[in-house]
Amino acid sequence: MPNAGLGRRTNLLMRIVLIGAIPMIVLTVLGAYHIIDSRRQTLQRADGDALQLVRTLEAGLTATLQSAEIATDVIAGAARAADARGDSTATRIPADFALIAQEWSFILSLSFIGTDGHIVHSLMRGDNGLFHLNNEFAETDFSQRPTFTTHKNADPTTDQVYISEVKPGEATRAPIIVLTKGVWAADGRFIGIATVAIRKSSVEDIFKTASPVQDGAVTLFRIDGVLLYATPGTVLSVGNMYADSRLFRTAIHEAQEGAYVAFAKEDGKERVFAFRMSPRYPFVVVAAVPMTSIMADWRQSTMVLIVACLLSFIIIIALLISLIRRYRMNRGIQIALRESEIRLKDMVECSSDYQWETDANGMVTLFVGQGSEMFPDLVGRQIGDIFAPSLEPHDLDELLRLRQARAPVRNLTVPARGRDGEVRWVRNSANPIFDADGNFLGYRGIGADVTEVRRQRKILETRKKDEALGRLTSGLAHEINNLLQPILIYSDSGSARAKAGDAASSFSKIRKAAESASAIVKNVLSFARESPPRKEQVELAKAVRDTIDMVSARIPEGVRLSLVLPAEPLIVWVDHTGFAQALTNLINNSIEAIAGKAAGMGGITISAGTVYVDDRRLGLRPGHYCTLNIADDGPGIPAGSIEKVFDPFFTTKSQAEGTGLGLSVVAGLTKSWGGAVDVHSVPNEQTVFSLYLPLAEQQLQAAQ
Repeated sequence: MPNAGLGRRTNLLMRIVLIGAIPMIVLTVLGAYHIIDSRRQTLQRADGDALQLVRTLEAGLTATLQSAEIATDVIAGAARAADARGDSTATRIPADFALIAQEWSFILSLSFIGTDGHIVHSLMRGDNGLFHLNNEFAETDFSQRPTFTTHKNADPTTDQVYISEVKPGEATRAPIIVLTKGVWAADGRFIGIATVAIRKSSVEDIFKTASPVQDGAVTLFRIDGVLLYATPGTVLSVGNMYADSRLFRTAIHEAQEGAYVAFAKEDGKERVFAFRMSPRYPFVVVAAVPMTSIMADWRQSTMVLIVACLLSFIIIIALLISLIRRYRMNRGIQIALRESEIRLKDMVECSSDYQWETDANGMVTLFVGQGSEMFPDLVGRQIGDIFAPSLEPHDLDELLRLRQARAPVRNLTVPARGRDGEVRWVRNSANPIFDADGNFLGYRGIGADVTEVRRQRKILETRKKDEALGRLTSGLAHEINNLLQPILIYSDSGSARAKAGDAASSFSKIRKAAESASAIVKNVLSFARESPPRKEQVELAKAVRDTIDMVSARIPEGVRLSLVLPAEPLIVWVDHTGFAQALTNLINNSIEAIAGKAAGMGGITISAGTVYVDDRRLGLRPGHYCTLNIADDGPGIPAGSIEKVFDPFFTTKSQAEGTGLGLSVVAGLTKSWGGAVDVHSVPNEQTVFSLYLPLAEQQLQAAQ
């Protein structure tokens, strides 16, 4: 028995040693492979980064030179035009292009040199940044200079853009690079050279943006090997010839682009060299990055990896034993947790609400779920910034109070700004989140978009209120009308008997007051709409003109009335009398709005057409409707009042000026015809009332 127990313990020990040895071997192999492969990848990344750097620099420099070449092409075009006119000495750089070239800050001057080597026309940028005529070098002879003879001795097929060495400008003494291009007539004659002077500082700015790593360098060679630019601090000298260097020979003779590792002769450091020759212009860009900088991170990561492997070897067996024990103990817990996660996930996915979370400072950190697409991206915004102002009752103050108290939130409805900019109503419930130490971490909750539910409820409540108000106003109107009839009758009788004097005047005032009261009663009865309207087919343009004929006498001289009606007849289903009343009310409303302006002058425009409507806000079925727009340039409607203008008895005027029933009558009439009315207003600019009227059958078919 003891031998058997010893054998079992030995087998267990061997198994543990074997289990620990396998991951050690695997870890060693993986570590070695990682060290080798990471070195290869580091060098590849260095090559790629260096190549990307020179491509970026080449692209930036090419863009600058291309803009300069465009300038030479414009100068050349002006020279050809002058030559075609028979007077090449009349060449002038176009003034409109000079204005454009002023925006290119890298250009210092624009010039054209004729066939005799003298400057025909030259523009120089002044201290104020503007180009001005420069005659300083009018007598200078450029005919014997290498650049001029090179272009002149070439032909249109072999002549190329030429880039000068860096040299001080003869006028400003600032370092410049000159771009020249030969100009040839259509028959192949040489007629001169277009030149553009580029600030060297603009080229330096392009290369400074590269920000090479420490001890790195960026250089720019001309195609013949002359160094045009070198990173400050390098041993290379601008202006020297490097055509015999290995780097330049490789770039010119072997490939247009590449990278390799080599020791630099100047300081003996091993570097990664990347080069690119411009496919369009005669220059080569070279970037050099020292290997010490490139491999520093690799060496550090390698040492960390070796130390980590050694530490792993020490603790791996203990971890294996601990993991086995923990696995057996936690397996049941993991299964239960997984089932709980699946259950919660299924419930969340099937929910019609969205989920949200905030941190302790009120910033939204999570916003997902059904309905979240109706809102803009809220993650990263303060919860207080997503609420929208509203005059309707809401629970925002209660929500903020509970959040301040870090208390649970239950079924609070608040207004928020939707993705389309409109106010949307959301109902939220949430619980505060605390960590194990009781520190407040934020809120986690759910919400639902109840905008449509709230809108339907409001419509239902408004409908019930209108019905009750209609019954009340109808009864009151009838009773008041009954009382007004004797007043009208007896005032006529009394006026007839009094003939003249104060009594007759008093009877006249009584009648006018009674007639005003009767008019108010008629408006109240129109609003109440006890009987259904009589709908008939009405030709819109004729009905509009008839109505205008009736109200034209009441239009002040300072108000202009314009009609923009379609040439083709528009037939609508409305009550002819009610239509005249609705249009009259809207015209009177516009006249009173214009009268409220300081000058008392303005215009009213009445236009009509057909439109397809699919807007649930208007309460219309989707389809084609006739739209009649009454626009005025009065002071507009305040933002806080525009939602109430169609409410009965709502008015911004004094009690002596209006009853607030005119627009509610318009809304009631259009609704009874199966249409709708809408309003849009821009304060101090314009107000437009739009009537959506049902089309007659034949007109509806034509619109569809």
